[in-house]
Amino acid sequence: MLSRPLLGLSLLAVVGPFTLRGDERAAAPPPDTSVRERLDEKITVEFRRTPLHAALDEIGELVKLKIVLDGNALKRFGYTRNMALSHACENAAAGKAVAAIVAKHPGMTFVVDEIGGRVVVTTSDGVKAVQPPPRDEREAAAWREVVSAEQLATEIRYTRRELGQSLASPRGWRSREEVDRAAGRLAWLFLVSARHPEGLPPAVAVDLAAASLRLQSAARSTAEEAREDAKKAYASVNATLRVHADSVTSPAVKPNEPRVVLSDVMPRLEQALNELNAAARQNEIPEEARRRLSREAAVAAAAGRFVVSTGKHAGDAEFREHAEMLSSDFTATRRAVERGDHEAVQAGLASAVKRCVACHQSFR
Repeated sequence: MLSRPLLGLSLLAVVGPFTLRGDERAAAPPPDTSVRERLDEKITVEFRRTPLHAALDEIGELVKLKIVLDGNALKRFGYTRNMALSHACENAAAGKAVAAIVAKHPGMTFVVDEIGGRVVVTTSDGVKAVQPPPRDEREAAAWREVVSAEQLATEIRYTRRELGQSLASPRGWRSREEVDRAAGRLAWLFLVSARHPEGLPPAVAVDLAAASLRLQSAARSTAEEAREDAKKAYASVNATLRVHADSVTSPAVKPNEPRVVLSDVMPRLEQALNELNAAARQNEIPEEARRRLSREAAVAAAAGRFVVSTGKHAGDAEFREHAEMLSSDFTATRRAVERGDHEAVQAGLASAVKRCVACHQSFR
């Protein structure tokens, strides 16, 4: 549901950098270019019985992108980094070249890790085993400012209850749009939990998000067994959360628990935006101001990502795309602030403001 999803796994791009034991050799990516932009760059290659790692290294070097092999996961499928492959393309997007190579090998897939600035080639099983490293402390502090662990747990509990009631009621199941939106919202809440310092264990949260998306897919299906598929996905979510009953996400909704609303989040986002805009209007970013402005950009990125979970538009695909791209703009701005790159700060903020305007035009 995110912008231009690749092989249905772009949901993992929001979890953060991955720690793998595979081959991590590749050129360092330019700081101001997104992974998806580099994957859109046109390349011409011809591989004839070329080792897998060498082919991916060459594609990565052409577009200045790290392409990482998850060696352990590939090995479980009988694949090795040195296995030979043949592929040729002319003036084609680098992402399409990677996708074509991956498609030749059943069970193999790749994940766009926008935060880590790389692509991870793994397997369908390997995705679940990927473990994020310790969360960045500045990002963790930003998440604490935007939403507390208790608020996040409350939103997950309410959304799960709404889904359960709809699935149990024939009348509710007929309103598939509501089930669709609630499942999409639940998936996003789990992905927020994966990033939150007091959230669920990241690998568990990603697994829960995947189950929620399966539920959403069933809600969109016209097949006779769609409702049963949705119930199975919902049961999978509940079973996983029962295992993690000591985490912040307990199963029951407590009486009179207040829910997070958009007006709880937007003032902090606007405050961060105003501070960043004031800094951008100056001729340069003083060294002593960088840490504070970096924190504000991190808060804005977290808030931009969380607003997709709140309000009447929660679960809407277009709204989700706006929020994700806004968050990406603020993340790029944060990196530019930390480098003291005044022009890149201005560019990042201009893009963020443009995204805000587009979202308001569509949803206000």
